[in-house]
Formats: sequence, structure tokens, C-alpha cells
Amino acid sequence: MFEEMLTPFMVFMLLCFVGLMVMFFFMLRGLDDLSRSLRSERSAMLDQLRSIEERLDVLNALARRHVGGAQPDKLQRTSRRVATSLDAPRLPEKQDRTDQDDNITEFILHE
Repeated sequence: MFEEMLTPFMVFMLLCFVGLMVMFFFMLRGLDDLSRSLRSERSAMLDQLRSIEERLDVLNALARRHVGGAQPDKLQRTSRRVATSLDAPRLPEKQDRTDQDDNITEFILHE
């Protein structure tokens, strides 16, 4: 009698094991798709960050020209473009802002 109940139980265990394998397969495939999309979003965000930093460099150069300050070295500009904003901390500059400065900012950042 015990042997008669053993066969359906083994079939049930086999079906559960196959079900777990299918579930893990689809979870792994979903994680793979998620990692690909996260990598592409990260690279897109880094590209956008670089373009924003370039625009801010132009704005900074215009502001220094407007104030009459010295131009930064070309070496500093190139090293800043290679490094991300987290790698190169910048000191905040204290300047008086005018309406003309706000117009320049809107023109550069909202192309």
C-alpha cells in the first residue's frame, strides 16, 4: 500500500522541481534584461552629464569674460571634460547675478 502512494508522490515532486526550474529560468532572463537596460540608461545619463558639463563650461567662460576674470587653462578644461563631476570637486564662485546672466543661462541650457 505504501508503494502505491510513493509513485504519485514522486511524480508530484518531479513536477514541483520542473516548475521551480522554469521559474528560475524566467527570473534569470528578466534579471538579464534588467541589467542590460540599467547599463544603457547609465551610459545615456553619463553622456547627458557630459553635455551638461560642457554647457556649464561655456557658461562659466562667458561669466568670467563678462566679469573680466582670467580664462582657465586649456589643460584644466580638457581634464575636467575627461573626469566626471564626482571626480573633480569644484569650489563655488561667489558672483553678483543679474537679469542678463539669467538670460544667458536660459539660452545655453534650453537649446
